[in-house]
This record gives sequence, structure tokens and C-alpha cells, in this order.
Amino acid sequence: DLEGAIAKLGGISRIVNATLRNTANPTMLKAGYKANVIPATAEAVIDCRVLPGSSKQQWLEEIARRLGDPKIKVEVTYESPDPVVTTQESPFYRALEAAVKKRHPGAIVAPMIVPYGTDANSFRALGVKSYGFTPAILPAEVVASMHGDAEFVPLDALGPAIQILYDALVATASKK
Repeated sequence: DLEGAIAKLGGISRIVNATLRNTANPTMLKAGYKANVIPATAEAVIDCRVLPGSSKQQWLEEIARRLGDPKIKVEVTYESPDPVVTTQESPFYRALEAAVKKRHPGAIVAPMIVPYGTDANSFRALGVKSYGFTPAILPAEVVASMHGDAEFVPLDALGPAIQILYDALVATASKK
């Protein structure tokens, strides 16, 4: 299994863990008005990511089950379409793979789920193929900064990534 294989490579990091299961991250909390008074109500905003193969409804039922208290009200304030995986069987994906291998001959090009939000789900819902693919070689601290308050991409990683995308686009366009 995937988790077992990853564990043999040195354990499951926080980032990898979030790509293997649905996640719920509290991002906003609101309760009380004074330090020495117990609040009558409390609110939490929880950012959830649902993996392909799960539906929003299934995840909401799981959240309610885990909360274990029917008095706790769960309200969806924003929802994106259910996750969809774009097939790798396309000329553009094959061109991306070839462009990566041209620059990095030993590379293994494989789809990956990312533990943060992208616009890809909205595009996929409209029938646009979206791979969530960034052909940049990024240090671990850059990956760990994604969607954080200090998110960044090193400038020297952009040039090679742009070239890979350009090569893939040219290869795809020349086949038509």
C-alpha cells in the first residue's frame, strides 16, 4: 500500500499525510468577549479538503460523526465541486512528461494530490483538463510554505519550469 511504501522511505510528513486522507483544518475561531467569562457560544471555521473518490456529503457526515454532538451545527459557507481527477491519457500530459524527462532524464512523472486549494477543481467542473502540475524543482521549505503566511517560490526555479511548459505547449500544438 502507498502509506507502507512511504513509511519505508522515512516516514510520512505532514504534507504527505494531507495527500492521503480528507483533511479538516480550523483556520478561524471566535468565542467569548472577556477572559474570565465562559462564552455561551463558539464558532470555528474549518477548511476541509476532500480527496477524489469522496463526496462533500460523505465528508460532512464524517465530520458530524467525529464531533459526536448533534447540538453542534455544521454549516457549509463555501463549497467547491467534488474533486475530479483528470486523465493522464492526453497529448498535453504526455508532452509535459516528455519535456520534464528531456531536462531531467531520471525523473518519474506521476500525478500527485496536493494538500492545498487550487483553481483546478473549478476548471475541471467546466470540462477543462487540469493537472495541478508545477514543473519546478522546489526545496522542502518552499513546499512547506505553500498557502502559508510566508509563501514563496524562488526566482531561479521559475525559468526551468517555464521552459518545460513552453516545450510541452509547442509539442502539443505542433501535433495538430
